[in-house]
Amino acid sequence: MRRERFRIGWARLLDRFPGRWLVWLCALRRGSGRNELEGRPRKILFIKLWGMGSVILSQPALAELRRLHPGATLHYLTFEQNRDLFEWIPEVDKVHAVPFHSLRAFLKNSLWLIGWLRRERYDLIVDAEFLANYSTLVARISSPKASLVGFSRTQDMRSRLLDVCVPLQSQGHVRNRFLDLVRPDKGGQDYRAAPRLRAPRPRPAGAILSPALPVELGAFLVVNVNAGPLAPERRWPRSRFVELAGLLLERYDAGIVLIGSASERPYVEPVAEALAGQRVLNLCGELTLGRLASLLQDSSLLISNDSGPLHLAAALDVPLVGFFGPESPTRYGPVSRRRLVFYRGLPCSPCMSVANAKAVRCSNGLRCLQGLEVSAIAARLFHFVDQYRLLKRRAARAEDRLGAAEQVRLEATSLPIPVVAALDGYRVSS
Repeated sequence: MRRERFRIGWARLLDRFPGRWLVWLCALRRGSGRNELEGRPRKILFIKLWGMGSVILSQPALAELRRLHPGATLHYLTFEQNRDLFEWIPEVDKVHAVPFHSLRAFLKNSLWLIGWLRRERYDLIVDAEFLANYSTLVARISSPKASLVGFSRTQDMRSRLLDVCVPLQSQGHVRNRFLDLVRPDKGGQDYRAAPRLRAPRPRPAGAILSPALPVELGAFLVVNVNAGPLAPERRWPRSRFVELAGLLLERYDAGIVLIGSASERPYVEPVAEALAGQRVLNLCGELTLGRLASLLQDSSLLISNDSGPLHLAAALDVPLVGFFGPESPTRYGPVSRRRLVFYRGLPCSPCMSVANAKAVRCSNGLRCLQGLEVSAIAARLFHFVDQYRLLKRRAARAEDRLGAAEQVRLEATSLPIPVVAALDGYRVSS
């Protein structure tokens, strides 16, 4: 995880400083000309490099491109770790994946990539990176005659390389901002489109789960205590996950599967150790993206921090519970008909934005997540699970451990903190 964070930090610095100068030089050479799109494009490139969740949230924009240009070939440029997602996005004909294992290899591969993209001869390029210089530079250098669409802000030198500048709206969900790029004439609308992945039929649970978690239990839920290297500050405390998992195991006849990447396994192992001897299986670092999708499809519920698996579950129509703090669910929340998202909405939240390159610089002790106690969320979570009948109640219930006063609190259906209810409108209720 540290190595990944170091690599991301250097990539941000390179994009911000040398990248800005390269944009300036490229803009001087190009002048003030603009490439107009004449007729219908025959070949389109869509660019979204960072974030599995963002790639998933771009799917409605891809579907709209298909609708607007049914005869065009559609390609997608992203980082290598997102490649497997496109097995389930039928709108895309070809994927260009950039390795991001080291900065030296990344710079070398970028030169190779420009030559590869130049041979494709695109008519239209949609750059869905918010304010990154790298994606716009690659697009313009590799396809000088293509019509390039991208986000812009006032006094942004990067916009001088764009042919169509779409104002980046600070409000509304990100999936709608991606659609603004595809329909710039209708920018700023709330399209209410839901990302959907056409994943293959899930494998039986027994093909993925080891005998340590018997399938005879009839149900299991997936728990993700991670938040990815881009902003690990989005993690709800591990001790709270342990406490919540204990309550769930006492209340419901189900098992728990812990997930994460190989680099996240050291962070997950203390959670697995704290729950040792119970119906818990740690698969962190052992699942490919395809096997994770199959696992989610066969599960009853996902409980996760703000991260890629949350959006993957939503796109697969898996019930989910999410925790948000530095980022706002009104912008990046999962789009799902069965979801429960906890978000305190403090005056200092959200502190992550595209303006600060999604970097968290909290001076408030991450109270947005640290102040989210299990006792405050358990009631709504239990109500959500019971409302949709996601898990079967055990004969020996949590009353065996909890006092009467605390049990009354947990059985309540209202909370003293704001939450985003399991509705499709992202309305905040208290």
